Amino acid sequence: MSFFSPTAIEFNINLNFSGSRYTTGERVLNVVFVGPTGAGKSRLINFLLGSKLAQTSMLTTSQTKDIHFYTTTVTSQEDGIDKWVYNLIDTQGLCDTAMSNDDVRKVIKKSIRQQVKHLNRVVIVLPHGRIDPLRREALETLIAMFDLTRKTRCDKALVVITKCDGVKQSVLEEMYNDMKKDRTLSKIHFITYATKISTGESICLDNICCVGLPDLDSLDEDLAAVYRPKMDRSWKFIWATLLYHNEGFVPIPTGLQKACLMQ
Repeated sequence: MSFFSPTAIEFNINLNFSGSRYTTGERVLNVVFVGPTGAGKSRLINFLLGSKLAQTSMLTTSQTKDIHFYTTTVTSQEDGIDKWVYNLIDTQGLCDTAMSNDDVRKVIKKSIRQQVKHLNRVVIVLPHGRIDPLRREALETLIAMFDLTRKTRCDKALVVITKCDGVKQSVLEEMYNDMKKDRTLSKIHFITYATKISTGESICLDNICCVGLPDLDSLDEDLAAVYRPKMDRSWKFIWATLLYHNEGFVPIPTGLQKACLMQ
């Protein structure tokens, strides 16, 4: 199959956001963001919400010592979607110099089980670059923790490769194909859904995408003008993915590894 970048496609998506209050009857969707420390989970959440709510850091010590919830009501007339409440859940990073992966896993699992009854999507955030042994261990931990290799569960995973700004297209193509064939990521690689784009064409998308999220305010006007449409396409792709396949799954008392799908 020829390479295409999902975030280079124009999606028909137009969302409006409102505050965190919601009323009975509105569907609540919980999206958890997980990954190594410094991968850009908080920055990605800020990007999706168009705000600077979540803490961000370039350090190797996690700035998110527990989990944090950022709630927004998403209103869209696309496909009959209207007023869905999204909880975007920011978690502590793995590969933390202060805590072991096992300790971080326990913190995440305990916090999620105490705060939410179900999850609708797991967004795995990985930085651009080789998956070294430490990151691979973290990735395997996350896949096992949410039981994402199950056929009825892998469509709940979205893998976002961050820090791709400035990376040449040829390098992105190679990295994208390598990620699909990676011995760990291939376990959860999934063709998510078919959708119509702005040209009216129907395409199939998978659950791996590469994004670059530079600080536009720090760039000169010409460079910012180059990145702005790319970031807009990335934003639309990720939200388009989050709006589909939203059946939840619930952690049960024996742990997230043995979670069962909600009917």
